[in-house]
Amino acid sequence: MMKASYTFIVVLIVLTSCNKNAHDSTSSDAIENSSEGQDSLRIVEISDSMDRWQELKPFLVDMNAFRKQDTLSPNSCDWYCLKTLNYKDTNVKCEVRIDLPNTNSWRINAAIKKELFGQRDQFLSELEELNKFNNPFIENGMLSDFQALLISANQDDEYVSFCFAVSYYSAGAVHGMPMFYSFNFERRTHQRVNFNDFFHLETPKDSLLILDLIRLYHGSKGLHLKEVYEFDFNLYKDYVTLNFDAYEIAGYAYGTLRVPLNREMIEKHLRKK
Repeated sequence: MMKASYTFIVVLIVLTSCNKNAHDSTSSDAIENSSEGQDSLRIVEISDSMDRWQELKPFLVDMNAFRKQDTLSPNSCDWYCLKTLNYKDTNVKCEVRIDLPNTNSWRINAAIKKELFGQRDQFLSELEELNKFNNPFIENGMLSDFQALLISANQDDEYVSFCFAVSYYSAGAVHGMPMFYSFNFERRTHQRVNFNDFFHLETPKDSLLILDLIRLYHGSKGLHLKEVYEFDFNLYKDYVTLNFDAYEIAGYAYGTLRVPLNREMIEKHLRKK
């Protein structure tokens, strides 16, 4: 599914000087079963329960070990080669950079190229509309910017996974709009693997487990995540990462967030059979 572009949101911030603190002030605590029944939910703090911490601990990972795996391989064309499209769109005054991994699967290559180019085209189209209002920043030589940079690439016996840091910047905006865009494929069939293809959240307790793990990494302050939906995610040999864009689950000041989890534990408890 293609993510929506945030161009107009960013420009609206510039034009109206909106107060973004509304996002930051939204408090969010962990959800836990209430005495009304197993399917009933109430709001509590994770830290209120040491037993809950012990339940979550096996899902956590050694961050130093994760960082070593969460890197790009040298561009030696081992199982993929990396090409970069770099140019300036003079029509809308926008610099464009898109990393394009080239694997031995045309299906994978085409899927990545189609979606990243679709994001670019949507952004450039919105810039074209915005530029009709005679943006003074553009008239003074400021450029807009679109980037889709590959930040991790992984392959194991089951899956191929890529994660991109995508950002939009409209000339004159207060800041760009960073987000993650990930692709997971079955290695054997080259079919796309989405969140609901991999995760099996059968009961409220399953969703609660995911939410509590996210809150454990982020902390409850400023978090406005109340339910599980189709999160952006990546698959590694030993890890599963959940990826969140700016504004997605917290205010812009918190930036983007990646939550690495133990893949063995996820597969044991939440893997779709």
